[in-house]
Amino acid sequence: MSVIAAHVSDTNLTFLVGLDDKGFSLVHFPFAYNSQLFGHFVTAEDFYTDIFQLVLKKYKLDPNACTILVCGSQGPVPLKLKTKINTSVFFLLQEAVESRILYINGMHSCSLKALEDDALSNFLSNKALVPSTEGFESSHRNFVYTTIEQNNEINNVPEATEAPIIVTGDIFMGDLTSEMYLLALNLLESSGIFVLQIDNKGVLMPLTLLSLHSKRLYRKALSEAPLTTVGTIFKTRNNVECLFETEVGTSQFFDIADDSLVIVPLKEADTAKVMLKNTLFKQVEGTVTGGSLGFIVDTRFEKRHAAVSGLLDDISHKHHNWAAPIEEALARL
Repeated sequence: MSVIAAHVSDTNLTFLVGLDDKGFSLVHFPFAYNSQLFGHFVTAEDFYTDIFQLVLKKYKLDPNACTILVCGSQGPVPLKLKTKINTSVFFLLQEAVESRILYINGMHSCSLKALEDDALSNFLSNKALVPSTEGFESSHRNFVYTTIEQNNEINNVPEATEAPIIVTGDIFMGDLTSEMYLLALNLLESSGIFVLQIDNKGVLMPLTLLSLHSKRLYRKALSEAPLTTVGTIFKTRNNVECLFETEVGTSQFFDIADDSLVIVPLKEADTAKVMLKNTLFKQVEGTVTGGSLGFIVDTRFEKRHAAVSGLLDDISHKHHNWAAPIEEALARL
């Protein structure tokens, strides 16, 4: 039986459509219901039902002959269709025992810093007309759901079978910028060594829904999921001594100060051996994998919170210095 798994966020809808055993397709609608804009002529129930009907029509599916799974960032989604699951993201993540997810209930990833004066004027004018459009600096992005238990224990280098941490939310949709990467790094609260992925296609919530319906279909879809692997992150306080050795035998030594962000470019298909020393824990050795950034040592803690909670215009000059190594790593890879 075909299956449709849909995530309804504050700004868009994402559908993962599984056609029996023929594979999966991803469909996006870059808008969501807003009572101030649409309430005078359509209800939320009719609005979302019409969009679901469009997807069903596109794939020639009978709503009575396929399984419909839905989650909403604000709660269950009003629909005139029969659903097997219709729940909130919050409750969905309580069941996501196989995943380690950071979900930001945020808005569009638009940086006001990147806009020229004329463009900024147009952006603010449109924002006044369409209040559902928010900028990158929106404080709404601080509303984070997580399946990760925060702690301050240092773990060993993660095994290949250990689930990565996946960051998802509207703010990460589209082409990833240095600011998006920095925000993802800022969300990691605990000391430890993690493999980090970013869901910039919006597929993770539909995938999580699918995991509650069928583990077999979930694993099949997960193997095809377009998640961006950032790399391996070593997060700690205080200074770090790091010996980094590549597969071809070249080695580098880094003495990394407190309150620093250092990135060693390493492609996703490549590995490297690392030896790490720090005053807070014993020596750690192991093999790490790369990604779109590479191997990252992050010794920022309290001060980095300004980059999460502050408005973009109020973030200190140090915030922009933290973005510099990300931009350099992206340029090299």
